[in-house]
Amino acid sequence: MPRRVIVLGAGASVHAGYPLAAKLGSSLKNWVDTRPADFEHHWGVNQLTKIYGSLDDFQTILTDLMPIGQGCNFERLGASRPYVLSSLIEALLRYFDSIRMAPTPLYDRLAKLLQDDDVAVTLNYDLAIERALRVAGKWDVSTGYGFWVGKPNASKVGVLKLHGSTNWRALLFEGRSGFFVGGSQSLGDRPVLYFRPDLEYLGYPAFVDPNCAGLTQAAVLPVMIMPAFGKKFSLSSTSGQEWKPFWEDLWRKAEIGLRVAEEIAIIGYSLPLTDERARDLLFQRANRDARLYVCCRQDTETIAQEFRNHGFLNIVKEVTSFEEYLDEAERRSN
Repeated sequence: MPRRVIVLGAGASVHAGYPLAAKLGSSLKNWVDTRPADFEHHWGVNQLTKIYGSLDDFQTILTDLMPIGQGCNFERLGASRPYVLSSLIEALLRYFDSIRMAPTPLYDRLAKLLQDDDVAVTLNYDLAIERALRVAGKWDVSTGYGFWVGKPNASKVGVLKLHGSTNWRALLFEGRSGFFVGGSQSLGDRPVLYFRPDLEYLGYPAFVDPNCAGLTQAAVLPVMIMPAFGKKFSLSSTSGQEWKPFWEDLWRKAEIGLRVAEEIAIIGYSLPLTDERARDLLFQRANRDARLYVCCRQDTETIAQEFRNHGFLNIVKEVTSFEEYLDEAERRSN
């Protein structure tokens, strides 16, 4: 039963070099612009820049690109739309990978604080928190994401990534080429950990996801819920909408943790109105009697008031940043 649940947004990863959500599009474009001329994803970014002028309004652009998109530029993208979207997501993955070797001092401190059965619920794609927990000896890849990957070893602290992760992939047709003979699920029922550099970064150089055993190459898709309007928690395939049970189970685990938590800390997550599901999870499903920290710098009081409006009264007022939360938590643990 979790004693402490930490909810992480983009603001928690800024110290590690990752961009805030509001700067994601412009930061991605600036990085792509520094790549060599033959970088394959220049094309996708250039296509979007021609239409939108910049990637500053990244949420609107992604909404136009998604299969449900109906924005004003939907028709202008034409038949190239799915290819531009694929290129953009792959560029984003490469961008995040380029950042990840930077130090993560605040996550390192947090990892030392978290205890058995605590949970990190994150809306971020990066791997920084699980790497810090792995170094601290508190996280295991086989169970730490909330689903089993191979032979289960107990993970002392869980990391529930409610919008997906840069190292999660959907494996098409179980890695087989040609016709698929099997059930109706062409993408499997959980993410696979396919790429060796991701596993090495997490401290598992010899680990092999059993769903990928024996595969030297395979078709895989990123598993990330893009920051578009009207987020859809499933994956589209020729078999229809897949993975809804996977996302439901992951969010249910986060709900259970928040419901019984004695302490909840919201760090760097501003609860935007477009994140309807996350807002419902935090305002309606979490334990209203928990000791609550809202650590979002200049947005702290506004967000704290929203929690008060939903019946949360045990809010610690003097802590407004990630650093201050760590300082206070370390004092309490000594």
